[in-house]
Amino acid sequence: TEQSSTPSPVQGQVNPHPNDIRSLDKQTIRQRLIDAISQIAIIDKDSIQDKTPLKTIMDSVSLAQLKGMLEGQYAVKAFSDDYLFRDTTTLKKLVEIVKIGYVPDDGSVNEEGQVDGVAAANLTSSRGVGSSGGIAGALGCPPGVVCCVVM
Repeated sequence: TEQSSTPSPVQGQVNPHPNDIRSLDKQTIRQRLIDAISQIAIIDKDSIQDKTPLKTIMDSVSLAQLKGMLEGQYAVKAFSDDYLFRDTTTLKKLVEIVKIGYVPDDGSVNEEGQVDGVAAANLTSSRGVGSSGGIAGALGCPPGVVCCVVM
């Protein structure tokens, strides 16, 4: 039987220490991200280019899985849900994020993963690019997803 888990960022470790991840060279991080993205999105590794926006090669479920992997296995501090949906979020950008351990250009999210004192993981997707707010944003629906309330 084949194992379908996402590859660990550090060889042989399930939950490596953040310092172990940060000490990897960028080429190693890049290759491991390509492997993980290819497996999550079920796409050919050759279709993952450094400057291609991830949202053009991955669907919303795959992007959500990638976010969880980055925050869990790669020890990246929490960031907003809609960050991966931006045109500027590419493989090259993810390599930098994994190397430093946080997302420096995620609006007002700081190095502690907080926005105005609130953990970014607790934010709804109504904050950020591509969201217009409203009931869908208040319910935490990601950009591009229609939320329905049945009374």
